[in-house]
Amino acid sequence: MGTVKLSLFKTAFIVCSITIFIISFQNCSKNETSFNSASIVSTQCASKIKSSTLSLIANADQLRCTSKVNYSCESRVFKESVQNEVHDSSTCTLVDAKEFCIHTTIRNFNTSLARNIASLDENQFNEGGEFNRQESNCSYFDITEKMSLLRSDADTTEQALENLIAKCFDAQKLKE
Repeated sequence: MGTVKLSLFKTAFIVCSITIFIISFQNCSKNETSFNSASIVSTQCASKIKSSTLSLIANADQLRCTSKVNYSCESRVFKESVQNEVHDSSTCTLVDAKEFCIHTTIRNFNTSLARNIASLDENQFNEGGEFNRQESNCSYFDITEKMSLLRSDADTTEQALENLIAKCFDAQKLKE
């Protein structure tokens, strides 16, 4: 009887393992895996996604660094003085002496309730602290493949956009 229970356990374990592998492989083949998520990414899947991204970047003619439709930015503001909300805006910089503005999503998070947590240090509410800061990122997308090719993180959206545009032009120069 003990052998039968052990065999059932082994069978169930193998079935679960195969199911997880199949789902991971399907998500990987659809490029649905996120490196920022808490899920475990297989080495093969990570390599596949990286190689597909690098192959897209490898074609400099596919990088349209001055095409506004390929860019998107997001800013997250954590402060006691803001309301929890999401709104649209635009971020602008100069590219080839011309104004270059792209869509930006602003996400505000009111952190005033965190003051009620006794274990938090007052310094976390000072400018730049965990509950009083802004973080921004911009991404360059391949709109036909619907995937992010380049990304830049910075304290302000303007910095993130400027850094990202520079990365795009640098990638083009590498192919020349």
